[in-house]
Amino acid sequence: MLHDRSRTGTVRLPVTFSAVFQNHGKQANGVAVNVSPEGLCLRTDQELLEGQVLVLRLSAKGFEDVETEVNVRWVLEMSPMLQATFPWEAGVRIENPTPEYLGMFHRENIRFVDYRDVPRYPHQMRVMLAGPGTWETTFALNIGRRGLFIRTGQDLDLGALVEVRVHVPGLGDAIPIRAEVVHRLSEAHATEVGAESGVGVRLVTLPTWAREAWTNYVTALEQRFNV
Repeated sequence: MLHDRSRTGTVRLPVTFSAVFQNHGKQANGVAVNVSPEGLCLRTDQELLEGQVLVLRLSAKGFEDVETEVNVRWVLEMSPMLQATFPWEAGVRIENPTPEYLGMFHRENIRFVDYRDVPRYPHQMRVMLAGPGTWETTFALNIGRRGLFIRTGQDLDLGALVEVRVHVPGLGDAIPIRAEVVHRLSEAHATEVGAESGVGVRLVTLPTWAREAWTNYVTALEQRFNV
Protein backbone atom coordinates (compact mmCIF):
# COMPACT_ATOMS: atom_id res chain seq x y z
CA MET A 1 0.00 0.00 0.00
CA LEU A 2 1.33 3.47 -0.90
CA HIS A 3 2.16 5.83 1.91
CA ASP A 4 -0.34 8.65 2.33
CA ARG A 5 1.84 11.74 2.76
CA SER A 6 1.49 15.47 2.21
CA ARG A 7 3.32 17.20 -0.61
CA THR A 8 6.03 18.37 1.77
CA GLY A 9 6.53 14.95 3.32
CA THR A 10 6.03 12.52 0.46
CA VAL A 11 8.13 9.38 0.47
CA ARG A 12 11.10 9.50 -1.92
CA LEU A 13 12.68 6.30 -3.15
CA PRO A 14 16.39 5.70 -3.91
CA VAL A 15 15.64 4.32 -7.37
CA THR A 16 17.00 5.44 -10.73
CA PHE A 17 15.10 5.71 -14.02
CA SER A 18 16.55 6.72 -17.38
CA ALA A 19 14.94 9.93 -18.65
CA VAL A 20 14.57 11.53 -22.09
CA PHE A 21 12.97 14.93 -22.70
CA GLN A 22 12.83 17.88 -25.09
CA ASN A 23 14.61 21.06 -24.02
CA HIS A 24 14.06 24.06 -26.32
CA GLY A 25 13.32 21.74 -29.22
CA LYS A 26 16.31 19.44 -28.74
CA GLN A 27 16.34 15.95 -27.24
CA ALA A 28 18.12 15.70 -23.91
CA ASN A 29 19.00 12.77 -21.68
CA GLY A 30 19.21 12.39 -17.96
CA VAL A 31 18.42 10.19 -15.00
CA ALA A 32 15.58 10.49 -12.48
CA VAL A 33 16.50 9.87 -8.82
CA ASN A 34 14.79 10.37 -5.44
CA VAL A 35 11.45 9.50 -7.00
CA SER A 36 8.07 10.17 -5.37
CA PRO A 37 4.43 10.09 -6.60
CA GLU A 38 4.51 13.87 -6.98
CA GLY A 39 8.06 14.67 -8.00
CA LEU A 40 11.66 13.60 -8.55
CA CYS A 41 15.19 14.90 -9.02
CA LEU A 42 16.38 15.06 -12.62
CA ARG A 43 20.13 14.89 -13.27
CA THR A 44 21.04 16.07 -16.75
CA ASP A 45 23.68 17.81 -18.87
CA GLN A 46 21.10 20.49 -19.72
CA GLU A 47 20.80 23.68 -17.67
CA LEU A 48 17.10 24.08 -16.90
CA LEU A 49 15.11 27.06 -15.64
CA GLU A 50 12.81 27.31 -12.64
CA GLY A 51 9.20 27.20 -13.83
CA GLN A 52 10.06 25.35 -17.04
CA VAL A 53 7.59 22.64 -18.11
CA LEU A 54 8.98 19.37 -19.48
CA VAL A 55 7.58 16.05 -20.63
CA LEU A 56 9.79 13.23 -19.33
CA ARG A 57 9.87 9.76 -20.86
CA LEU A 58 11.04 7.42 -18.09
CA SER A 59 12.44 3.93 -18.62
CA ALA A 60 12.71 1.17 -16.02
CA LYS A 61 13.33 -2.56 -16.29
CA GLY A 62 10.09 -4.53 -16.42
CA PHE A 63 8.00 -1.55 -17.55
CA GLU A 64 7.10 0.07 -20.82
CA ASP A 65 8.27 3.67 -21.10
CA VAL A 66 6.16 6.12 -19.12
CA GLU A 67 5.59 9.78 -20.00
CA THR A 68 4.79 12.42 -17.43
CA GLU A 69 4.63 16.23 -17.48
CA VAL A 70 6.71 18.00 -14.82
CA ASN A 71 7.36 21.54 -13.63
CA VAL A 72 10.91 22.57 -12.65
CA ARG A 73 10.93 23.95 -9.09
CA TRP A 74 14.65 24.36 -8.40
CA VAL A 75 18.01 23.85 -10.15
CA LEU A 76 21.43 23.07 -8.67
CA GLU A 77 24.83 22.92 -10.33
CA MET A 78 26.65 19.75 -9.24
CA SER A 79 30.03 20.17 -7.55
CA PRO A 80 32.95 19.44 -9.93
CA MET A 81 34.67 17.72 -6.98
CA LEU A 82 32.15 14.90 -7.35
CA GLN A 83 33.18 14.23 -10.97
CA ALA A 84 29.47 13.90 -11.63
CA THR A 85 28.20 12.30 -14.84
CA PHE A 86 25.65 15.11 -15.15
CA PRO A 87 26.52 18.71 -14.20
CA TRP A 88 22.96 19.79 -13.32
CA GLU A 89 20.26 18.56 -10.98
CA ALA A 90 16.70 19.87 -10.94
CA GLY A 91 13.82 19.21 -8.59
CA VAL A 92 10.59 18.76 -10.53
CA ARG A 93 6.93 18.56 -9.51
CA ILE A 94 4.39 16.21 -11.11
CA GLU A 95 1.02 17.92 -10.75
CA ASN A 96 -1.10 15.19 -12.37
CA PRO A 97 0.73 11.83 -12.21
CA THR A 98 -0.62 9.29 -14.70
CA PRO A 99 -1.72 5.78 -13.64
CA GLU A 100 1.28 4.39 -15.55
CA TYR A 101 3.69 6.55 -13.58
CA LEU A 102 2.03 5.72 -10.27
CA GLY A 103 2.20 2.02 -11.17
CA MET A 104 5.94 2.31 -11.76
CA PHE A 105 6.38 4.10 -8.44
CA HIS A 106 4.15 1.64 -6.59
CA ARG A 107 6.31 -1.33 -7.59
CA GLU A 108 9.46 0.39 -6.32
CA ASN A 109 7.69 1.60 -3.18
CA ILE A 110 6.94 -2.00 -2.21
CA ARG A 111 10.64 -2.81 -2.45
CA PHE A 112 11.79 0.05 -0.23
CA VAL A 113 8.87 0.73 2.11
CA ASP A 114 10.43 -1.30 4.91
CA TYR A 115 13.13 1.28 5.61
CA ARG A 116 12.34 4.52 3.79
CA ASP A 117 9.78 6.31 5.94
CA VAL A 118 11.02 9.91 5.80
CA PRO A 119 12.05 12.02 2.81
CA ARG A 120 15.66 12.73 1.83
CA TYR A 121 16.95 15.83 0.11
CA PRO A 122 19.70 16.28 -2.52
CA HIS A 123 22.69 17.76 -0.72
CA GLN A 124 26.43 17.25 -1.05
CA MET A 125 28.32 16.70 2.19
CA ARG A 126 31.84 15.37 2.65
CA VAL A 127 31.83 12.30 4.91
CA MET A 128 34.15 9.56 6.07
CA LEU A 129 32.85 6.01 5.60
CA ALA A 130 34.20 3.05 7.57
CA GLY A 131 32.88 -0.48 7.33
CA PRO A 132 33.86 -4.09 6.65
CA GLY A 133 36.96 -3.86 4.45
CA THR A 134 36.60 -0.15 3.67
CA TRP A 135 37.73 3.25 4.89
CA GLU A 136 37.42 6.29 2.65
CA THR A 137 36.61 9.96 2.48
CA THR A 138 33.73 10.54 0.09
CA PHE A 139 30.43 12.44 -0.26
CA ALA A 140 26.85 11.99 0.87
CA LEU A 141 24.62 12.91 -2.08
CA ASN A 142 21.27 13.08 -0.29
CA ILE A 143 20.39 13.42 3.35
CA GLY A 144 17.37 12.85 5.57
CA ARG A 145 16.59 12.65 9.26
CA ARG A 146 17.13 8.89 9.33
CA GLY A 147 19.48 8.16 6.47
CA LEU A 148 21.91 9.16 3.73
CA PHE A 149 22.98 8.01 0.29
CA ILE A 150 26.78 7.85 0.13
CA ARG A 151 28.89 7.70 -3.01
CA THR A 152 31.22 4.70 -2.94
CA GLY A 153 32.47 1.95 -5.20
CA GLN A 154 32.85 -0.46 -2.29
CA ASP A 155 30.80 -3.65 -2.46
CA LEU A 156 29.16 -3.44 0.96
CA ASP A 157 26.60 -6.09 1.82
CA LEU A 158 23.01 -5.22 2.63
CA GLY A 159 22.66 -5.25 6.39
CA ALA A 160 26.32 -4.37 6.98
CA LEU A 161 26.98 -1.96 9.84
CA VAL A 162 29.15 1.06 9.01
CA GLU A 163 30.30 4.24 10.69
CA VAL A 164 29.72 7.54 8.90
CA ARG A 165 31.50 10.65 10.18
CA VAL A 166 29.85 13.91 9.09
CA HIS A 167 30.84 17.52 9.70
CA VAL A 168 27.95 19.80 10.63
CA PRO A 169 28.47 23.59 10.71
CA GLY A 170 28.77 24.86 14.26
CA LEU A 171 30.25 21.66 15.65
CA GLY A 172 33.98 21.38 16.15
CA ASP A 173 34.05 17.58 15.97
CA ALA A 174 32.75 15.25 13.29
CA ILE A 175 29.62 13.32 14.29
CA PRO A 176 30.22 9.55 14.34
CA ILE A 177 26.98 7.96 13.13
CA ARG A 178 26.39 4.22 13.32
CA ALA A 179 24.37 3.12 10.29
CA GLU A 180 23.09 0.06 8.41
CA VAL A 181 23.40 -0.49 4.65
CA VAL A 182 19.84 -0.86 3.31
CA HIS A 183 20.26 -0.09 -0.40
CA ARG A 184 23.11 -0.52 -2.89
CA LEU A 185 23.59 0.92 -6.37
CA SER A 186 26.42 -1.00 -8.04
CA GLU A 187 28.94 0.63 -10.37
CA ALA A 188 27.57 -1.39 -13.30
CA HIS A 189 23.96 -0.27 -12.69
CA ALA A 190 25.06 3.29 -11.95
CA THR A 191 26.87 3.44 -15.31
CA GLU A 192 23.74 2.22 -17.10
CA VAL A 193 21.62 5.04 -15.72
CA GLY A 194 24.26 7.77 -15.49
CA ALA A 195 24.17 8.00 -11.72
CA GLU A 196 26.72 7.71 -8.91
CA SER A 197 27.37 4.30 -7.42
CA GLY A 198 26.92 4.08 -3.67
CA VAL A 199 24.95 2.84 -0.70
CA GLY A 200 21.87 4.03 1.13
CA VAL A 201 22.26 3.80 4.89
CA ARG A 202 19.76 4.00 7.72
CA LEU A 203 20.88 5.78 10.90
CA VAL A 204 21.06 3.38 13.84
CA THR A 205 22.66 5.44 16.60
CA LEU A 206 23.55 9.12 16.89
CA PRO A 207 25.56 10.55 19.84
CA THR A 208 23.39 12.41 22.32
CA TRP A 209 25.60 15.50 22.13
CA ALA A 210 25.07 15.76 18.36
CA ARG A 211 21.33 15.08 18.04
CA GLU A 212 20.16 18.69 18.27
CA ALA A 213 22.76 19.90 15.76
CA TRP A 214 21.85 17.11 13.30
CA THR A 215 18.12 17.81 13.66
CA ASN A 216 18.65 21.53 13.08
CA TYR A 217 20.82 20.84 10.03
CA VAL A 218 18.26 18.54 8.40
CA THR A 219 15.41 20.90 9.30
CA ALA A 220 17.20 23.67 7.39
CA LEU A 221 17.38 21.37 4.34
CA GLU A 222 13.68 20.57 4.62
CA GLN A 223 12.79 24.25 4.74
CA ARG A 224 14.97 24.93 1.72
CA PHE A 225 13.32 22.34 -0.51
CA ASN A 226 9.76 22.34 0.86
CA VAL A 227 8.85 25.86 -0.18
